[in-house]
Amino acid sequence: MHIDNTYDLLIALQPKTKLLLDEQFGPHPLSPVIEKLREKRFKFTALVTNHMQTVEDAGFSDKEHLVKLTKPVVQKYLSYIRQNDLTTVDDLIGVFFRKLKQNSEIREAFNELGFKPYLDELESTHIEYMDACHKRIELWSKRRKGSTLPLQRELQNILSILFEQVNYYQHVYTDVDYSSFITALNHMIAIYTKLIKTRETQSKNKKLKAKEAKSDNLAPKLLKDDEKQSVTDIGVTTNANLKDVQKNQSSNPSNSEKKEMSGKKWKDPSVDELKNILKKPDKGENNKE
Repeated sequence: MHIDNTYDLLIALQPKTKLLLDEQFGPHPLSPVIEKLREKRFKFTALVTNHMQTVEDAGFSDKEHLVKLTKPVVQKYLSYIRQNDLTTVDDLIGVFFRKLKQNSEIREAFNELGFKPYLDELESTHIEYMDACHKRIELWSKRRKGSTLPLQRELQNILSILFEQVNYYQHVYTDVDYSSFITALNHMIAIYTKLIKTRETQSKNKKLKAKEAKSDNLAPKLLKDDEKQSVTDIGVTTNANLKDVQKNQSSNPSNSEKKEMSGKKWKDPSVDELKNILKKPDKGENNKE
């Protein structure tokens, strides 16, 4: 088919293509397993804290000294543990079990109060979870570093040459039947084109969901900022109104100020003066006359 040289180039690049095919990029296969173990661990920490509350509420007189030994440890390391970040959660649970191993009195107190099945399951889940996390980190570290873009371009160039040769040679070498080869190539191209588009769509949807989730998280904060701004605006308006009132008051002198502005010394009228004022006829009566 006169494409032997190009075919040999593709065969020579085959070891490099395995680098792309063998390495698994994106989410690690162990991530779903780790997520399930993490939730299982939270479930058993909740069982421990709930059992602690149940034992305390029961109020057994012969168990009070055991509750006094165990309750502070549960409250310090396991209560409201979900409110911490994942690294802190790992540390708290690890320190909790180290404390039980170091202090036999506290460990025996937990056993007497019926915590043993919960603590055993919590500890085994925690160990399994930490092992899976360490294994994932180890596998991540073995991934090839650097960009695969140069390798992709090299492969794309060789494939482009192959396709161009097939298109050209089917017109030049009319004695060779290229139809079956072209059909096989088109079939493979269609399969991988569909796969690439599917992955692109999934990637876009994932980014869109992440963007929407980020927007939802920012919405309450923005609302609070708007409310704060509204309160600030009201405060500014109120202060401005207060200044206007003070300005008006300063521009309109009071009665005492008017007295001083008149230049006359003010004195209260005597009784005789008031009588004379009352004897004066009203203006309305003068008009009627």
